[in-house]
Amino acid sequence: MKGAAACIIVYDITSKVSYERAKMWVEYMKRAASRWDFALPVMALAGNKVDLEDKRQVTTEDAKLFADQNGLIFMETSAKVETNIKELFFKIATTLAAQPVHAECVINLGDPCPAAEPSKSPRPCH
Repeated sequence: MKGAAACIIVYDITSKVSYERAKMWVEYMKRAASRWDFALPVMALAGNKVDLEDKRQVTTEDAKLFADQNGLIFMETSAKVETNIKELFFKIATTLAAQPVHAECVINLGDPCPAAEPSKSPRPCH
């Protein structure tokens, strides 16, 4: 978790138990970030198996409300029939791209080789 840029918490829309466990994972991530002092990654909540609409136990409205209340990206998907999979990853990527770059995330490679007087023997920079 620490150092992750993003995470997707997936639940099965045909299982209320799966949804409740997904909510527990969101709470766990928030507590862990607070306890170990790291920034939360971009988090998405994905309700999977929308191809099984007739077996749905978790309403879109309930899951969307939970996602909104917790600052999560929300999308319903189907891995089986490839519904909203690319769209979910695109939404995560655009959210990441819109975030400011923090100084602690930048790698400083130092100054390039300083200009020096030409010498008689070619030597690499040290």
